[in-house]
Amino acid sequence: MKRWVVFFDAIGLAAFAIQGANYAVSIEAPLIAVIMAATLTGAGGGMIRDIFAGRKPMIFHSEIYALWAAFAGIAIGLGSIRGPYATFFLLIVIVFLRILSVYFKWNLPHQHTK
Repeated sequence: MKRWVVFFDAIGLAAFAIQGANYAVSIEAPLIAVIMAATLTGAGGGMIRDIFAGRKPMIFHSEIYALWAAFAGIAIGLGSIRGPYATFFLLIVIVFLRILSVYFKWNLPHQHTK
């Protein structure tokens, strides 16, 4: 069951991140705004879902989550992704990276406090 949750969550993360980045590009926003739009829309949907489900949002765990949405924003904002095939390929890459990060338990570095 957890595998399917992670899989569909990864699809949602990628799809919303791409949509947010594409919208920011369509209004000719600067690169940082494209990255922020991708990150906020990508991670925001999952956060709302987790809050409604009574769970701690995934973005607040130490595992890599929002980084993949930011990656979509960077790729789209730099103009590397143009057209439907490239966009679909980006979606597949983000889903794959998200699943790998869960499977291998990749975490962001954090500072230990005393």
